[in-house]
Amino acid sequence: MIRPPNERRRLEALKLYQCLELGNAEGLQDIAMVAAQVMGTPTALVSLIEEHRQVYLGKVGTPLSEVPRDDSFCTHTILGTTVLTVVDATQDERFSSNPHVLKPDGVRFYAGTPVMSNDGEAIGTVCVVDSRPREINSDQKTLLMALARTAARLLEQARTAKELAESLAEVKAVQQLLPLCSSCKSVRSDKGYWSRLEDYLGSKSEFKVSTGMCPDCMKRLYPHFCDD
Repeated sequence: MIRPPNERRRLEALKLYQCLELGNAEGLQDIAMVAAQVMGTPTALVSLIEEHRQVYLGKVGTPLSEVPRDDSFCTHTILGTTVLTVVDATQDERFSSNPHVLKPDGVRFYAGTPVMSNDGEAIGTVCVVDSRPREINSDQKTLLMALARTAARLLEQARTAKELAESLAEVKAVQQLLPLCSSCKSVRSDKGYWSRLEDYLGSKSEFKVSTGMCPDCMKRLYPHFCDD
């Protein structure tokens, strides 16, 4: 079971992005499509590496939406900060017994690079995969890293948008609170005028308010009318 030495910090950083409602978000899907086209591979993925699984946020060439992390090539990729290239997985002792390599038309070539969070933790990858051995040149590696930086920016934008939406919801909730006098229970209107609670509610809705007195208040204010 391969884990980076900073795994705890990495998983803490990942929590900021795991809760995003992304699915195959259009921008991340486009990154996978560009990667597959430029690299000339049948499969390309944009993913997050969680504690026990690799989740695909953008994908080309596979019907899967996730795989176990321990079977993933990408769990090795996040150990570094640059492109990991595997020319022929059958000849690489790290991957030769991997189930994705052993199956018919299994993985032979792999190239992936980490997607880094704002605080420098590897939270995912952009990678390309082929069923035949091959190599990529330095320009292709540079492009793969550029796509990973773009994926990181899209994830950060989605996280920021979510936080802004939550903050706006909190502001709206506060705005809907009634400014109530702690003594007489009058309500202050938007224009600064004070009115009785029942009058305020009547002006803002179709509710009709009737008044009465609860048993506790009767005992406190008019004990002589209450039974012992």
